[in-house]
Amino acid sequence: MPAAPWVALRYMLRFRCTGPACEDTCCAGWHVPLDERDLVQLRRSMNRSVEEQTELARAAVASSHPTLHFAAELAQDAGGRCVFLDPAGWCTVHGRYGTAALPGTCATFPRRVADLGVRQEVIGDLSCPEAARLCLLHDDGFGWEPYDPTALGRLIPQPGPVLAPDAPLALLEQFRAAAGDLLRARAETIDTRLWALARLADRCDPLIAGRVTPRNVQHFEDEIARTRDSRYLADAERDRPAATDGGEFAFLLGQQLFVAVARLPALPSGLRRLLERVHASYRATHGPELPGDVLWRDFLARRARWTERFGREIAEYLERFALNHWMRIPAEGRPDRLLAHQRRLMLSVAMLRVLLFQHPDLTLSAPLDRERLERAVVECCYAYCRTVLHTPELETSLQELLRVNGLDSLERMVRLLGV
Repeated sequence: MPAAPWVALRYMLRFRCTGPACEDTCCAGWHVPLDERDLVQLRRSMNRSVEEQTELARAAVASSHPTLHFAAELAQDAGGRCVFLDPAGWCTVHGRYGTAALPGTCATFPRRVADLGVRQEVIGDLSCPEAARLCLLHDDGFGWEPYDPTALGRLIPQPGPVLAPDAPLALLEQFRAAAGDLLRARAETIDTRLWALARLADRCDPLIAGRVTPRNVQHFEDEIARTRDSRYLADAERDRPAATDGGEFAFLLGQQLFVAVARLPALPSGLRRLLERVHASYRATHGPELPGDVLWRDFLARRARWTERFGREIAEYLERFALNHWMRIPAEGRPDRLLAHQRRLMLSVAMLRVLLFQHPDLTLSAPLDRERLERAVVECCYAYCRTVLHTPELETSLQELLRVNGLDSLERMVRLLGV
Protein backbone atom coordinates (compact mmCIF):
# COMPACT_ATOMS: atom_id res chain seq x y z
CA MET A 1 0.00 0.00 0.00
CA PRO A 2 1.51 3.40 -0.94
CA ALA A 3 2.34 5.80 1.87
CA ALA A 4 -0.35 8.32 2.74
CA PRO A 5 0.40 11.71 1.16
CA TRP A 6 1.47 14.66 3.28
CA VAL A 7 -0.18 18.07 3.07
CA ALA A 8 0.42 21.28 5.01
CA LEU A 9 -1.31 24.58 5.47
CA ARG A 10 0.37 27.05 3.14
CA TYR A 11 1.78 29.26 5.86
CA MET A 12 3.66 26.31 7.36
CA LEU A 13 5.50 25.79 4.06
CA ARG A 14 7.04 29.20 4.74
CA PHE A 15 8.10 28.41 8.28
CA ARG A 16 11.79 28.61 9.16
CA CYS A 17 13.16 28.66 12.69
CA THR A 18 14.39 32.16 13.48
CA GLY A 19 16.84 30.99 16.16
CA PRO A 20 18.39 33.95 17.97
CA ALA A 21 15.72 36.30 16.58
CA CYS A 22 12.91 34.37 18.25
CA GLU A 23 11.07 36.38 20.90
CA ASP A 24 10.40 33.32 23.09
CA THR A 25 12.47 30.28 22.15
CA CYS A 26 10.92 26.85 22.45
CA CYS A 27 14.36 25.64 23.61
CA ALA A 28 13.84 27.15 27.07
CA GLY A 29 11.19 26.60 29.71
CA TRP A 30 9.79 23.40 28.25
CA HIS A 31 10.75 19.84 29.07
CA VAL A 32 11.70 17.93 25.89
CA PRO A 33 10.85 14.22 26.29
CA LEU A 34 13.08 11.56 24.77
CA ASP A 35 11.89 8.12 23.71
CA GLU A 36 14.10 5.17 22.84
CA ARG A 37 14.32 6.14 19.16
CA ASP A 38 15.51 9.62 20.14
CA LEU A 39 18.19 8.20 22.41
CA VAL A 40 19.39 5.73 19.78
CA GLN A 41 19.68 8.49 17.17
CA LEU A 42 21.53 10.82 19.54
CA ARG A 43 23.94 8.06 20.58
CA ARG A 44 24.59 7.23 16.93
CA SER A 45 25.27 10.87 16.09
CA MET A 46 27.30 11.74 19.19
CA ASN A 47 29.65 8.78 19.04
CA ARG A 48 32.72 10.32 17.43
CA SER A 49 34.62 10.98 20.64
CA VAL A 50 34.58 10.38 24.37
CA GLU A 51 33.79 14.08 24.82
CA GLU A 52 30.60 13.76 22.75
CA GLN A 53 29.53 10.64 24.62
CA THR A 54 30.09 12.42 27.94
CA GLU A 55 28.16 15.44 26.70
CA LEU A 56 25.19 13.26 25.76
CA ALA A 57 25.31 11.39 29.09
CA ARG A 58 24.94 14.73 30.87
CA ALA A 59 22.25 15.99 28.49
CA ALA A 60 19.89 12.98 28.53
CA VAL A 61 18.53 12.77 32.08
CA ALA A 62 15.70 10.95 33.78
CA SER A 63 12.35 12.50 32.96
CA SER A 64 10.64 14.72 35.50
CA HIS A 65 7.32 13.49 34.04
CA PRO A 66 8.02 9.89 32.98
CA THR A 67 5.52 7.99 30.84
CA LEU A 68 5.47 4.56 29.26
CA HIS A 69 7.23 5.83 26.13
CA PHE A 70 9.26 8.76 27.48
CA ALA A 71 11.58 7.87 30.36
CA ALA A 72 14.20 10.56 29.67
CA GLU A 73 14.34 14.24 28.74
CA LEU A 74 16.88 16.86 27.71
CA ALA A 75 18.60 18.57 30.62
CA GLN A 76 18.30 22.32 31.17
CA ASP A 77 20.78 24.81 32.54
CA ALA A 78 20.11 26.99 35.58
CA GLY A 79 18.18 29.44 33.40
CA GLY A 80 15.87 26.75 32.06
CA ARG A 81 17.53 26.63 28.61
CA CYS A 82 18.24 23.36 26.84
CA VAL A 83 21.89 22.41 27.39
CA PHE A 84 22.28 21.96 23.62
CA LEU A 85 21.33 25.61 22.96
CA ASP A 86 24.38 27.75 22.23
CA PRO A 87 24.77 31.31 23.61
CA ALA A 88 23.58 32.80 20.30
CA GLY A 89 20.33 30.83 20.43
CA TRP A 90 20.97 28.04 17.92
CA CYS A 91 20.67 24.28 18.52
CA THR A 92 24.12 22.68 18.54
CA VAL A 93 22.74 19.22 17.77
CA HIS A 94 21.15 20.55 14.59
CA GLY A 95 24.25 22.56 13.74
CA ARG A 96 26.69 19.67 14.18
CA TYR A 97 24.70 16.67 13.01
CA GLY A 98 21.73 17.96 10.99
CA THR A 99 17.99 17.46 11.30
CA ALA A 100 18.22 13.66 11.35
CA ALA A 101 19.79 13.78 14.82
CA LEU A 102 17.06 15.89 16.40
CA PRO A 103 14.66 14.31 18.90
CA GLY A 104 11.20 13.86 17.43
CA THR A 105 9.69 16.62 19.57
CA CYS A 106 12.30 19.13 18.40
CA ALA A 107 11.96 18.11 14.75
CA THR A 108 8.17 18.35 14.90
CA PHE A 109 7.53 21.62 16.76
CA PRO A 110 5.86 23.97 15.85
CA ARG A 111 4.21 21.55 13.48
CA ARG A 112 1.25 19.49 14.59
CA VAL A 113 0.88 16.40 12.45
CA ALA A 114 -2.49 14.68 12.29
CA ASP A 115 -2.51 11.13 10.94
CA LEU A 116 -5.85 10.71 9.19
CA GLY A 117 -4.94 7.42 7.57
CA VAL A 118 -5.68 8.68 4.07
CA ARG A 119 -3.18 11.54 4.53
CA GLN A 120 -0.96 13.30 7.05
CA GLU A 121 -1.87 16.93 7.77
CA VAL A 122 0.62 19.52 9.04
CA ILE A 123 -0.81 22.50 10.94
CA GLY A 124 1.01 25.20 12.88
CA ASP A 125 1.14 25.45 16.67
CA LEU A 126 0.64 29.14 17.39
CA SER A 127 2.63 29.00 20.62
CA CYS A 128 5.62 29.57 18.32
CA PRO A 129 6.11 33.31 17.61
CA GLU A 130 7.11 32.77 13.98
CA ALA A 131 4.23 30.36 13.30
CA ALA A 132 1.82 32.84 14.90
CA ARG A 133 3.22 35.65 12.76
CA LEU A 134 2.91 33.65 9.52
CA CYS A 135 -0.61 32.51 10.37
CA LEU A 136 -2.16 35.70 11.73
CA LEU A 137 -0.62 38.46 9.62
CA HIS A 138 -1.03 37.08 6.10
CA ASP A 139 -4.25 36.48 4.23
CA ASP A 140 -2.98 33.74 1.91
CA GLY A 141 -1.71 31.26 4.49
CA PHE A 142 -4.60 28.79 4.42
CA GLY A 143 -5.23 26.04 1.92
CA TRP A 144 -3.60 22.63 1.74
CA GLU A 145 -0.39 22.18 -0.24
CA PRO A 146 1.76 19.06 -0.89
CA TYR A 147 4.40 18.69 1.81
CA ASP A 148 7.73 16.84 1.85
CA PRO A 149 8.63 15.84 5.42
CA THR A 150 11.82 13.97 4.59
CA ALA A 151 14.16 16.93 5.12
CA LEU A 152 12.87 17.63 8.62
CA GLY A 153 14.02 14.61 10.55
CA ARG A 154 11.61 12.48 12.52
CA LEU A 155 8.14 14.06 12.75
CA ILE A 156 5.75 12.70 15.36
CA PRO A 157 2.11 12.43 14.18
CA GLN A 158 -0.70 12.75 16.65
CA PRO A 159 -2.90 9.64 16.85
CA GLY A 160 -5.73 9.54 14.34
CA PRO A 161 -9.02 11.20 15.25
CA VAL A 162 -11.10 9.32 17.78
CA LEU A 163 -14.56 9.24 16.23
CA ALA A 164 -17.68 7.56 17.45
CA PRO A 165 -18.32 4.07 16.04
CA ASP A 166 -19.06 4.15 12.31
CA ALA A 167 -18.55 7.93 12.08
CA PRO A 168 -16.95 8.47 8.67
CA LEU A 169 -14.05 10.87 8.42
CA ALA A 170 -16.02 12.57 5.63
CA LEU A 171 -18.37 14.06 8.25
CA LEU A 172 -15.50 15.78 10.00
CA GLU A 173 -14.25 17.01 6.63
CA GLN A 174 -17.67 18.46 5.84
CA PHE A 175 -17.90 20.24 9.16
CA ARG A 176 -14.40 21.64 8.89
CA ALA A 177 -15.11 22.96 5.37
CA ALA A 178 -18.33 24.59 6.56
CA ALA A 179 -16.50 26.14 9.53
CA GLY A 180 -13.93 27.63 7.15
CA ASP A 181 -16.63 29.09 4.91
CA LEU A 182 -18.50 30.63 7.85
CA LEU A 183 -15.36 32.11 9.38
CA ARG A 184 -14.31 33.69 6.07
CA ALA A 185 -17.68 35.44 5.57
CA ARG A 186 -16.31 38.93 6.27
CA ALA A 187 -19.54 40.71 5.45
CA GLU A 188 -20.62 39.73 8.98
CA THR A 189 -18.86 40.56 12.25
CA ILE A 190 -16.45 38.03 13.71
CA ASP A 191 -18.84 37.60 16.66
CA THR A 192 -21.70 36.71 14.31
CA ARG A 193 -19.51 34.14 12.57
CA LEU A 194 -18.37 32.59 15.85
CA TRP A 195 -21.94 32.39 17.11
CA ALA A 196 -23.19 30.80 13.87
CA LEU A 197 -20.43 28.19 14.14
CA ALA A 198 -21.33 27.48 17.77
CA ARG A 199 -24.96 26.98 16.77
CA LEU A 200 -23.93 24.61 13.96
CA ALA A 201 -21.67 22.63 16.33
CA ASP A 202 -24.50 22.32 18.83
CA ARG A 203 -26.82 20.91 16.18
CA CYS A 204 -24.26 18.51 14.70
CA ASP A 205 -22.81 17.17 17.96
CA PRO A 206 -25.62 14.72 18.79
CA LEU A 207 -25.49 13.30 15.28
CA ILE A 208 -21.94 11.96 15.67
CA ALA A 209 -21.63 11.65 19.47
CA GLY A 210 -23.23 8.22 19.61
CA ARG A 211 -23.52 5.42 17.11
CA VAL A 212 -23.75 7.01 13.70
CA THR A 213 -26.66 5.76 11.63
CA PRO A 214 -27.53 6.52 7.98
CA ARG A 215 -30.34 8.73 9.26
CA ASN A 216 -27.92 10.71 11.45
CA VAL A 217 -25.53 11.10 8.54
CA GLN A 218 -28.34 12.51 6.41
CA HIS A 219 -29.35 14.95 9.16
CA PHE A 220 -25.72 15.97 9.61
CA GLU A 221 -25.30 16.64 5.90
CA ASP A 222 -28.57 18.59 5.86
CA GLU A 223 -27.27 20.85 8.66
CA ILE A 224 -24.05 21.44 6.71
CA ALA A 225 -26.03 22.21 3.54
CA ARG A 226 -28.03 24.89 5.36
CA THR A 227 -24.84 26.87 5.97
CA ARG A 228 -24.62 27.53 2.23
CA ASP A 229 -27.84 29.55 2.32
CA SER A 230 -27.03 33.25 1.91
CA ARG A 231 -29.32 34.02 4.88
CA TYR A 232 -27.67 31.56 7.29
CA LEU A 233 -25.45 34.06 9.10
CA ALA A 234 -28.16 36.69 9.28
CA ASP A 235 -30.55 34.14 10.75
CA ALA A 236 -27.93 33.10 13.30
CA GLU A 237 -27.38 36.72 14.32
CA ARG A 238 -31.13 37.27 14.69
CA ASP A 239 -31.36 34.23 16.96
CA ARG A 240 -28.35 35.18 19.09
CA PRO A 241 -29.33 35.89 22.72
CA ALA A 242 -28.70 39.46 23.70
CA ALA A 243 -25.54 40.20 25.67
CA THR A 244 -25.93 43.54 27.40
CA ASP A 245 -22.72 43.85 29.42
CA GLY A 246 -20.51 45.10 26.57
CA GLY A 247 -18.00 42.33 27.20
CA GLU A 248 -17.52 42.98 30.92
CA PHE A 249 -18.21 39.34 31.83
CA ALA A 250 -15.45 38.11 29.49
CA PHE A 251 -13.13 40.84 30.76
CA LEU A 252 -13.62 39.71 34.37
CA LEU A 253 -13.22 36.07 33.31
CA GLY A 254 -9.89 37.05 31.81
CA GLN A 255 -8.75 38.59 35.07
CA GLN A 256 -9.65 35.33 36.87
CA LEU A 257 -7.61 33.34 34.36
CA PHE A 258 -4.63 35.67 34.66
CA VAL A 259 -4.71 35.33 38.46
CA ALA A 260 -4.55 31.54 37.95
CA VAL A 261 -1.49 32.05 35.73
CA ALA A 262 0.24 34.08 38.46
CA ARG A 263 -0.37 31.28 40.97
CA LEU A 264 1.43 28.65 38.89
CA PRO A 265 5.08 29.77 38.87
CA ALA A 266 6.28 26.68 37.00
CA LEU A 267 4.43 27.70 33.84
CA PRO A 268 6.21 28.85 30.67
CA SER A 269 7.13 32.44 31.42
CA GLY A 270 5.94 34.28 28.30
CA LEU A 271 2.41 35.07 29.46
CA ARG A 272 3.53 35.82 33.00
CA ARG A 273 6.11 38.31 31.68
CA LEU A 274 3.47 39.93 29.49
CA LEU A 275 1.05 40.23 32.41
CA GLU A 276 3.79 41.80 34.56
CA ARG A 277 4.30 44.42 31.84
CA VAL A 278 0.55 44.99 31.63
CA HIS A 279 0.36 45.64 35.38
CA ALA A 280 3.44 47.86 35.29
CA SER A 281 1.92 50.02 32.56
CA TYR A 282 -1.31 50.38 34.54
CA ARG A 283 0.56 51.29 37.71
CA ALA A 284 2.56 53.91 35.81
CA THR A 285 -0.71 55.51 34.69
CA HIS A 286 -3.03 54.95 37.65
CA GLY A 287 -0.73 54.42 40.63
CA PRO A 288 -0.10 51.27 42.70
CA GLU A 289 -3.77 50.62 43.48
CA LEU A 290 -5.66 49.12 40.52
CA PRO A 291 -9.40 48.95 41.27
CA GLY A 292 -11.39 46.83 38.84
CA ASP A 293 -13.59 49.70 37.62
CA VAL A 294 -10.50 51.68 36.57
CA LEU A 295 -9.15 48.71 34.62
CA TRP A 296 -12.51 48.18 32.92
CA ARG A 297 -12.88 51.84 31.90
CA ASP A 298 -9.33 51.91 30.59
CA PHE A 299 -9.95 48.71 28.65
CA LEU A 300 -13.08 50.18 27.05
CA ALA A 301 -11.23 53.33 26.03
CA ARG A 302 -8.35 51.37 24.52
CA ARG A 303 -10.69 49.02 22.71
CA ALA A 304 -12.64 51.91 21.21
CA ARG A 305 -9.49 53.73 20.11
CA TRP A 306 -7.77 50.80 18.43
CA THR A 307 -10.86 49.22 16.87
CA GLU A 308 -11.93 52.54 15.39
CA ARG A 309 -8.67 52.65 13.46
CA PHE A 310 -7.92 48.92 12.98
CA GLY A 311 -11.21 47.09 13.57
CA ARG A 312 -11.12 45.29 10.21
CA GLU A 313 -7.53 44.12 10.71
CA ILE A 314 -8.17 42.89 14.26
CA ALA A 315 -11.19 40.89 13.06
CA GLU A 316 -9.01 39.30 10.37
CA TYR A 317 -6.33 38.30 12.89
CA LEU A 318 -9.00 36.61 15.02
CA GLU A 319 -10.53 34.98 11.94
CA ARG A 320 -7.19 33.37 11.05
CA PHE A 321 -6.69 32.23 14.64
CA ALA A 322 -10.13 30.59 14.47
CA LEU A 323 -9.42 28.99 11.10
CA ASN A 324 -6.24 27.44 12.48
CA HIS A 325 -8.16 26.20 15.51
CA TRP A 326 -10.59 24.28 13.32
CA MET A 327 -7.95 23.02 10.90
CA ARG A 328 -6.17 21.28 13.78
CA ILE A 329 -9.21 19.47 15.18
CA PRO A 330 -8.07 16.01 13.92
CA ALA A 331 -5.00 16.32 16.15
CA GLU A 332 -7.09 17.18 19.22
CA GLY A 333 -8.13 13.62 19.97
CA ARG A 334 -11.94 13.93 20.10
CA PRO A 335 -13.17 15.78 17.02
CA ASP A 336 -16.71 14.51 17.57
CA ARG A 337 -17.08 16.97 20.48
CA LEU A 338 -17.72 19.88 18.19
CA LEU A 339 -19.39 22.27 20.63
CA ALA A 340 -16.65 21.77 23.23
CA HIS A 341 -14.06 22.57 20.56
CA GLN A 342 -15.98 25.71 19.58
CA ARG A 343 -16.40 26.77 23.21
CA ARG A 344 -12.64 26.48 23.65
CA LEU A 345 -12.19 28.66 20.56
CA MET A 346 -14.64 31.32 21.77
CA LEU A 347 -12.92 31.39 25.15
CA SER A 348 -9.51 31.76 23.48
CA VAL A 349 -10.74 34.58 21.23
CA ALA A 350 -12.24 36.37 24.23
CA MET A 351 -9.02 36.03 26.25
CA LEU A 352 -6.91 37.22 23.30
CA ARG A 353 -9.11 40.33 23.03
CA VAL A 354 -8.77 40.98 26.75
CA LEU A 355 -4.99 40.62 26.50
CA LEU A 356 -4.70 42.69 23.33
CA PHE A 357 -6.52 45.76 24.62
CA GLN A 358 -4.49 45.65 27.84
CA HIS A 359 -1.17 45.23 26.02
CA PRO A 360 1.38 47.77 27.30
CA ASP A 361 2.19 48.86 23.73
CA LEU A 362 -1.45 49.73 22.95
CA THR A 363 -2.08 52.41 25.54
CA LEU A 364 -4.30 55.43 25.01
CA SER A 365 -1.25 57.57 24.23
CA ALA A 366 0.57 55.09 21.96
CA PRO A 367 0.80 55.93 18.25
CA LEU A 368 -1.92 54.27 16.17
CA ASP A 369 0.58 52.24 14.20
CA ARG A 370 -0.20 48.97 12.42
CA GLU A 371 3.26 47.51 12.96
CA ARG A 372 2.90 48.15 16.70
CA LEU A 373 -0.51 46.47 16.65
CA GLU A 374 0.82 43.42 14.78
CA ARG A 375 3.66 42.93 17.25
CA ALA A 376 1.16 43.03 20.11
CA VAL A 377 -1.20 40.59 18.37
CA VAL A 378 1.57 38.07 17.77
CA GLU A 379 2.85 38.35 21.35
CA CYS A 380 -0.61 37.91 22.85
CA CYS A 381 -1.21 34.87 20.65
CA TYR A 382 1.98 32.93 21.29
CA ALA A 383 2.11 33.84 25.01
CA TYR A 384 -1.50 32.74 25.55
CA CYS A 385 -1.18 29.54 23.49
CA ARG A 386 2.15 28.54 25.01
CA THR A 387 0.99 29.02 28.58
CA VAL A 388 -2.73 28.25 28.62
CA LEU A 389 -3.21 25.69 25.86
CA HIS A 390 -0.12 23.62 26.74
CA THR A 391 -0.56 23.39 30.52
CA PRO A 392 -2.80 20.65 31.98
CA GLU A 393 -3.13 22.51 35.30
CA LEU A 394 -4.44 25.60 33.53
CA GLU A 395 -6.67 23.51 31.31
CA THR A 396 -8.27 22.18 34.48
CA SER A 397 -8.61 25.74 35.83
CA LEU A 398 -10.22 26.81 32.56
CA GLN A 399 -12.79 24.03 32.70
CA GLU A 400 -13.59 24.97 36.30
CA LEU A 401 -13.97 28.64 35.33
CA LEU A 402 -16.36 27.63 32.55
CA ARG A 403 -18.38 25.45 34.92
CA VAL A 404 -18.54 27.99 37.74
CA ASN A 405 -19.59 30.73 35.34
CA GLY A 406 -22.25 28.59 33.70
CA LEU A 407 -20.70 28.46 30.22
CA ASP A 408 -21.70 24.86 29.64
CA SER A 409 -24.61 25.61 27.30
CA LEU A 410 -24.90 27.25 23.91
CA GLU A 411 -27.09 30.10 25.17
CA ARG A 412 -24.62 31.09 27.87
CA MET A 413 -21.60 30.91 25.58
CA VAL A 414 -22.82 34.16 24.02
CA ARG A 415 -21.31 35.94 27.04
CA LEU A 416 -17.86 35.25 25.59
CA LEU A 417 -18.62 37.48 22.61
CA GLY A 418 -18.42 41.23 22.29
CA VAL A 419 -15.43 41.84 24.55
